[in-house]
Amino acid sequence: MIPVHELSPYIGENLKKYRLANGMRQEELCEGVCSVSQLSKIENGKAQVKAEHLKIMAERLGVTVEQLMTTDAIHDELRDQIELTKKATVARNYAQAYELIRSVITRAQANGYQDLHAEAVLYECYLLSTTDRNCQAALLKLRETLTDGGEFDPITRADLLIEYGRIYACSGDLVEAFRQYLQADTLLQHLQPIADDHYAQVLDRLSTCMFDLQNWHSGYRYAERCAQIATARNLRHQRLRSLAMQATYASKLGRSEEAKRLLEASLQEAVDYQFIHEIAVLENNLGCWYLEQGELDTAHQCLQRSMTAFQQLDNPAVLYQPLLNLAEWAQKAGNYEHSLQFAQRALDLVHASSLPGPAYLIEGRILTMNAKSYELLGDPERKTALYEQALNLYDQNRAIIPAYEVCVTLAEHCYERNDPRALSLYKQAVGYNRTIHELGVKK
Repeated sequence: MIPVHELSPYIGENLKKYRLANGMRQEELCEGVCSVSQLSKIENGKAQVKAEHLKIMAERLGVTVEQLMTTDAIHDELRDQIELTKKATVARNYAQAYELIRSVITRAQANGYQDLHAEAVLYECYLLSTTDRNCQAALLKLRETLTDGGEFDPITRADLLIEYGRIYACSGDLVEAFRQYLQADTLLQHLQPIADDHYAQVLDRLSTCMFDLQNWHSGYRYAERCAQIATARNLRHQRLRSLAMQATYASKLGRSEEAKRLLEASLQEAVDYQFIHEIAVLENNLGCWYLEQGELDTAHQCLQRSMTAFQQLDNPAVLYQPLLNLAEWAQKAGNYEHSLQFAQRALDLVHASSLPGPAYLIEGRILTMNAKSYELLGDPERKTALYEQALNLYDQNRAIIPAYEVCVTLAEHCYERNDPRALSLYKQAVGYNRTIHELGVKK
């Protein structure tokens, strides 16, 4: 605990901050307590205030004595206000949540608290994009903050850019999302690692972004770095999420045994601590690993365990993950009707739920998976129609990487059938590929 006499500079600073925040003159605060010159000395840390006088001033300012004695009272108060905002959101009192968080933004910016300013902006954008479905308002808020919000450290700025990209993705513009992700990547790729919770969170988010960019090397690097920091900081949930992502990227890079080792070790840790969500995700990912190896029976067991774990959570939307993989399992097992049924169940959940990410990517994956099932069922017309739906969906949302892949598949299908559309589809694919390279996406 800091000795009382050493708190004088903080007490004086807090008195001045709260006085100014209340629009109060020195004369009003110290009336009947001390002289204006004495208060001026106290505010500048050149004199100590008596305990009885501090109590009176605290009452006039509408705060507690404890708030005036903290090393940074307003910062602590705004931090508490962010927590109250989150509680109001859980209670679905959105009007109060908006009022609280906008107050934090105004006061944090006025007091130069760039960390709280950014955190509050990010939370307001979360509210705008999820509760109000107003992505345009969220994009405008982030654009203003990044342009006119002052100087942010590289980690905070990267966090804002990632959120900017996420909302662009949700609004149906994956090209602009990629631009923001790549800017965040530029900021962080050469930054010296630091053992900081916020840094770990930003690495975790950027690692996930790299998956949509199909940048397996960068995604692996960020996931690995996040896992190291989370281990040092004893952030178990984050560590397990990062290890799961690291395993996914290791598998994409052809390092299948490393992926299996990471998944099995992480799953055992999740089971030991009874982390249900992490168990569900890791069982799902392990099921995917066995699918890739062609071990269908073991894959099915993992995916069923994932379903059981996900069903224990109060969020049915997340079931789409194992359902999609069960659809792939059934397809590989030659049970195409079952594959279509699993895919439809996943699609129904996507349509009925408010997922945090771009649902069109999931819907597009379902369409292309079903197209393959109908091809295997001997229905080329249905196959073509589904690929065309997927291509249109990706094109509308500027999802250029999956659009390129589907476009090439559809062009090849048309070429094999002597369909004259093949040439225009190949040209369209070249256009997608050009945009991918212009963005600097490293595949």
